[in-house]
Amino acid sequence: MDTKLKTILDSKHYMLLEDYLKNNEVPIKDIDTVLRVLLSDFEGELAKKIFFNYKDKLEESDYLSFCGIYLGIFIVLEDEVGLANAKNEIIFGPYINIQIEEFRNHLDEYIFYLRNIYSKDKEEDEIDVNKTKKLLASDGFDAVLTGLSNAEILLKEGIALTNYIAGITRKYTNYSLKFYYLVKFLILHGRNDSYTIDKFGIPVTFSLSEIRKPFLDLTNEITLKLTRAEALTKDVGVYHLFYQLFVLVEAYLLPEKIENVDINTLFRVVYDITTKNLNMRSNDPILNEFPYIKSLYDEYKSFVNEALNDALIETLHADIGNNNKISA
Repeated sequence: MDTKLKTILDSKHYMLLEDYLKNNEVPIKDIDTVLRVLLSDFEGELAKKIFFNYKDKLEESDYLSFCGIYLGIFIVLEDEVGLANAKNEIIFGPYINIQIEEFRNHLDEYIFYLRNIYSKDKEEDEIDVNKTKKLLASDGFDAVLTGLSNAEILLKEGIALTNYIAGITRKYTNYSLKFYYLVKFLILHGRNDSYTIDKFGIPVTFSLSEIRKPFLDLTNEITLKLTRAEALTKDVGVYHLFYQLFVLVEAYLLPEKIENVDINTLFRVVYDITTKNLNMRSNDPILNEFPYIKSLYDEYKSFVNEALNDALIETLHADIGNNNKISA
């Protein structure tokens, strides 16, 4: 599975999945994985939509896995009519082999097994709201990301912490990775707050309503270019390092650079920094794919170095001083 798709699944930013799958050729085994992840998070509607886009290929690839996903979707959705139709389609499907016929003969037992897998134990799986609030308001970078992941799950259960998160962001005076991810959550969930915050010693003012569309457009463009870069790379390890650095830099584009950044130049600067001491300049296809604007290179290099310095300091100290005091 490629890095970007894995990141979408790990971060549970499922709203990006449909566009990603539409714009990228994803192996059917990865589609199978995507669907299983969605079902494990009880994202039945999205799983159903994606499943029917790939239904025939999934059936051809691994019939037993196909059956489990097909039935699981309707169990998660608590759609008994859909489940009955899927069951009949499987039972009366064409002969494949004796193993599949034996499976069909015991389909009721398998459905019972799936019901146990996809029955959510509310008490066991319940996320503590107060603990989540403490995580969101903590100094620790990792703690804040965990809090945001919990907040996404709580939102699906009808418990919205967006107002609380907005209140936290207003306590920040300096731009940071934590501030970026908190604000990104608010952008993705429709908040329209306004901010004035110090970034690299300069105050910047912005409103979420004004930057939402260019932010989402830029995010999609970056996703496509990262996918292209991964396809071209000759060294997966180098690409992984480049990707990790680029994600940190991307967090510092908001707000003033999201509408006027030259992505090719930004990619080239980060890639040059990544490969500076690796002696891999000859015949590297990435260098040709992302031509840079020479007049912007030094300016972007200065910005990238400043962003990386700030971000790496924060991530290296992610677990220090986690005492619920906001700092940036």
